[in-house]
Amino acid sequence: MRQKTKPRIFWVGILIYLIVPVNSFAQNNTWELWTGAALSKKMTDRFKVSINPEFRFAGQFDQKEWRLEAGIDYLPFRILELGINYRFNSLHNPDGDKTNSHTFSSDVRFKYPIQRFKIEARGRFTNYNEFGEPINLENPYLRYRLKMEYDLPNSKFRPMTSVEWFHQLSEHEINKIRYSVGVDYRFNKKHALGATYHYQDYLKKEKYRNMVELSYKFKFN
Repeated sequence: MRQKTKPRIFWVGILIYLIVPVNSFAQNNTWELWTGAALSKKMTDRFKVSINPEFRFAGQFDQKEWRLEAGIDYLPFRILELGINYRFNSLHNPDGDKTNSHTFSSDVRFKYPIQRFKIEARGRFTNYNEFGEPINLENPYLRYRLKMEYDLPNSKFRPMTSVEWFHQLSEHEINKIRYSVGVDYRFNKKHALGATYHYQDYLKKEKYRNMVELSYKFKFN
């Protein structure tokens, strides 16, 4: 009984850690809703392709962004994964203006299982933009993320937590940190639903973002 209780205490602690800053600085927060799907297919033992449509909403749902991302991943080793991604962005502002843009990124991911835990370290190079801001090809970012998942015994739920640092190369500084906690409900090996809460802290500004993400995940193979 004690062994089952420890993982639950751990995840409750992570959730409390993330919620406390939100309550402390509620007056400076903005809220967003992200909805989307993650569709993937393993082409060979080493190659995988993915397509991810997504809708994002901010404010009173008056600012909307539609995204469509496609990616290719290559697995040279069991613990190493390399990826390239392209994303089309279409931003619709409250005044009726629409802006289309393009995002490119490349990933390096290391994955390592430890008993029921799966640890992942990811580095990403991208021409990153904030929700509602135009893409700037001359303002690239390096994004560093540590992620941990836990495979609950005899359960279809799989909780996760992560922290991500945003390194703005033009300014030579890390100016944002994103904390995330979430859970997937796996119906079977192909279908899953996910719910994630993200909290983003702008380190040099009195600005904070809250993002609620709802997603559907499907593996064709």
